[in-house]
Amino acid sequence: MPPAPDIASRRPRTPAEALELAAHALRAGRPQEAEALAAAVLKSDRSNSLAGQTLGSALLMQGRGAEAIEPLRALARRLADPAV
Repeated sequence: MPPAPDIASRRPRTPAEALELAAHALRAGRPQEAEALAAAVLKSDRSNSLAGQTLGSALLMQGRGAEAIEPLRALARRLADPAV
């Protein structure tokens, strides 16, 4: 039986799957990958708080805290989600 493909090598079919892959990338220490996945979800759904939080975390992991503020600020204006 061939080995299962690594989760990071899969192309996400849904926003939920993209965020799952982004979370996996964060845990695996690949913040650039997580950033790209979360940004793509946020681009298509500007009110996705999980995507915004994931993007913020990825940017923070890269030492780009100042850049993490604006996407979260924009989400906070759109949503009444205390997590944001």
